[in-house]
Amino acid sequence: MTRRIRIAAALAAVAIAVPAIAYATGEEDGAQRTKPTFPMSGDVFLEHVEQRLDNVEERIEARLAESDLDDSEKERIRKRYEQRASTVLEAAHQAAAMDAAAAAAHADAEAARKMAQMEAENKSDSLPSSPLRPNFQGC
Repeated sequence: MTRRIRIAAALAAVAIAVPAIAYATGEEDGAQRTKPTFPMSGDVFLEHVEQRLDNVEERIEARLAESDLDDSEKERIRKRYEQRASTVLEAAHQAAAMDAAAAAAHADAEAARKMAQMEAENKSDSLPSSPLRPNFQGC
């Protein structure tokens, strides 16, 4: 019975260690792969999207070169990819523009909040203490 438990524990350790080692080494050539961090600026986001689309296009071209499809079918596949890639790229541009607008609105709101806070601090400093104002500190 303990032998089965030891075997199961060893298999579990291997199952956990193998993906961790593969993640630590990166790709086949040993290059460390960096994940994008969010939030990011719109320009960096668009660069990531364009890079991913270029990688997909390279894979499609490699598979088309290996396939035995005729030229008209290959051209149809390329055209379909270009349509989808342009849609994805347009959506990425809209998302980046919306993020920029949201960031600007957030900055404006933050500035207005700070101004209101400064005004409130100045107003509370200039008000005389009133005997009519309730004091709830003794409750």
